[in-house]
Amino acid sequence: MFTWPQSLPAPRATACAITAYLTVILSTTAQATVIPPTELAPGSQYQVAFVTKNARDAFSGSVATYNSFVSQAAAQNTELPATTWWAVASTGGLAQNNAKVYENIPIYNTAGQLVAANGSDFYSATHLAPIAYDQFGDYLFSQVWTGMYPNGNPDQYLDFFLPTTTYGVSDRLDGTWARGGASSNRMETRSLYGLSDPIVAVPEPSTYVMALAGLACGGYSMWRRRKRV
Repeated sequence: MFTWPQSLPAPRATACAITAYLTVILSTTAQATVIPPTELAPGSQYQVAFVTKNARDAFSGSVATYNSFVSQAAAQNTELPATTWWAVASTGGLAQNNAKVYENIPIYNTAGQLVAANGSDFYSATHLAPIAYDQFGDYLFSQVWTGMYPNGNPDQYLDFFLPTTTYGVSDRLDGTWARGGASSNRMETRSLYGLSDPIVAVPEPSTYVMALAGLACGGYSMWRRRKRV
């Protein structure tokens, strides 16, 4: 019959110590630069908005060009959720016809801060937190090509043939997040805003490890009680 060596910690202590160690390790390794929302219940939905670290001109009159640009920017960081990304910009139409928002689905920046409590609050002149963080979760003050008013209506939209193009400012909470100025030089490079499709909130990996730790320690306790009976 096997006897646990007296020089080693008790099996229960060992199991709990190992799972606690794994919790710390996985919490550390899973820590991303991009911070997901923490107050959402698993299974609820949210969207993410970011400002591209990359910059480009405003020559194209096709919104697909700008969608491709923000999608490529998002793909540079594998820590971002796997989803479809859209440019928050107008090339002549309503911006929300391209970068859609939804009632009762909140929108966060990549620092985990609540930008808008639901979709109707996103295309507005008041944000709760600035978009102001890039695809890597780093703060970025930048002028951003938008071509729109804060409500998403086209202003001096992104198109080669217009004399000027509207831009916003990434760190603003008022309407200047979308309409902070205009430039007659579309060759100038500026950031764009990207917005995700709805994402389903899931627990962090450390949450699963903690659950396994509890099961391991609890299971050992039950085994010990049965053995004593």
